[in-house]
Amino acid sequence: MSLAPAPPAGRGALRRGYEVLFGAGWVTPAFLLVWIGLVIVPLLVLVAYSFFETRSFVTLYQPSLKTWFSLFESGRWEVAVRTLRIALTVTLIELVVGFPFALWLAKGCRSKTTQAAVLTLLTIPFFLDMSSRIIVWRAILGQAGLINSMLMGPCRTNGPVEWLLDS
Repeated sequence: MSLAPAPPAGRGALRRGYEVLFGAGWVTPAFLLVWIGLVIVPLLVLVAYSFFETRSFVTLYQPSLKTWFSLFESGRWEVAVRTLRIALTVTLIELVVGFPFALWLAKGCRSKTTQAAVLTLLTIPFFLDMSSRIIVWRAILGQAGLINSMLMGPCRTNGPVEWLLDS
């Protein structure tokens, strides 16, 4: 027995949207209320607080646009926009590369052994601490590392590419 309310009458986009939200059974009205309370309400409070001024770690509860003006005048806005642009670009690249790979892994790969091996290789780095990851990246990206050895082998570069490790 499902806790979801009855679907709306009629056909079309509204019914399809309802089935996407409530068809799985785990998105219930109670779940949506909890999500709104834990995600949307704090964001609205944050936006409301952005219209108050802070002096010496004390919030003055007088509506003002001074915080927003300082954001645009200080150059932080350009940094925020650039960060957002880079994040969206990386997300798009990850979707273009990762989605076909994930689709192949889920639907195209017939061998269970290959699936298990690929999933194992993808999850092993999450079990390593940061210092171990740094050591592995040094071996791959260092001046005598794997990438530079491959680049210098067939005479593609005259010497090691120095900026790889610090990029």
